Amino acid sequence: MAGPRHPPALAGASGLALAEAAWGATLLLFARPLLQALEGEPVDRQVISVARVLGGRQLLQGLVTARRPTRRILRIGAAVDVLHAATMVAAAAASVGPRRLTVASATLAAAFSAAGATQSRRR
Repeated sequence: MAGPRHPPALAGASGLALAEAAWGATLLLFARPLLQALEGEPVDRQVISVARVLGGRQLLQGLVTARRPTRRILRIGAAVDVLHAATMVAAAAASVGPRRLTVASATLAAAFSAAGATQSRRR
């Protein structure tokens, strides 16, 4: 009796998974100094807490992608990253939080989304 069939893993997705997980871990571990360096001035605790939550999400996404780099997982990850980018653009437009940080977060999320979408289309 054969076990359940799983979609084949996509070659090349491991680099994306590693980048996502590394970025998430960096935010979790070094949010304060990283954000202060990017912003050029001290950042309040609430911004650091939000960055750590987003870092945890990114780390989890990277680990899931590494474990099962299927087209479906990559597409879901890309969609989550699009939502992240869109909320950061809206936050920047509404002047919620430091603009430089929200724009940087939106840009990185858009890059992760594009990479995930590209990887999901590869054979």
